[in-house]
Amino acid sequence: MSHHVITCVVESGRGPAFLERLAAELGVHSAVFFKSRHAVADWSGRRAAVVEGIERDEVAILIADSRLDEVFLWVHAALAVGEPGGGVIFAHRATRATEIVMPA
Repeated sequence: MSHHVITCVVESGRGPAFLERLAAELGVHSAVFFKSRHAVADWSGRRAAVVEGIERDEVAILIADSRLDEVFLWVHAALAVGEPGGGVIFAHRATRATEIVMPA
């Protein structure tokens, strides 16, 4: 079975609640949340100066190809991608994967 990884980059603080919704509404438990920092640089001088460090939440979801469209569309709607502050999502093929199946 082939898998994809859906990666979401959202405003800081939205990751944990999003993981809970993903599990409760779609039954997807094969996801991880982590923090990242992005630097905003000012290039007006001869050398770049870091003006601001922006912290983001990132979520990586491992999903079987058979559910890729369903989960991707749900994530797009749940995060309001395309709206200001909605975040960014993208998907790519996983080279190796072991799917986690939670006991009933």
